[in-house]
Amino acid sequence: MDDADRHLRLVRFALGNGLRNCIHWTSEELMDRVTSDPVLQGLTTGGIVERLLDWGHRGCAVSKATERSDECRHSFEHLFAVLIPVEALPRNLYVKMGLLDDDEECPGVAIVSCHLTSYPR
Repeated sequence: MDDADRHLRLVRFALGNGLRNCIHWTSEELMDRVTSDPVLQGLTTGGIVERLLDWGHRGCAVSKATERSDECRHSFEHLFAVLIPVEALPRNLYVKMGLLDDDEECPGVAIVSCHLTSYPR
């Protein structure tokens, strides 16, 4: 198993097992940007984490993602993403993550980006 597949397995493990204490936001700035985005209609950072964990618990798709920003490319070897449908929102919620810690029991997962997709459902 190569590193990308192992990291993907660990991210799926953290989400699928509801390991809330293993999910982190990369910065206060990102959290502030998400909570102040009017398009997200008051969705909180905690609410996003809950939806992310529910998504993983239901065994829904987590895929490998690409990154254009140098900051994320240098911070994380591999990135992963989910598209979560939120009924109250006009488009799916896109959450991009990286693996902070490859601990088998509590892999650290960092949310690096969160916004609505640019295309309709």
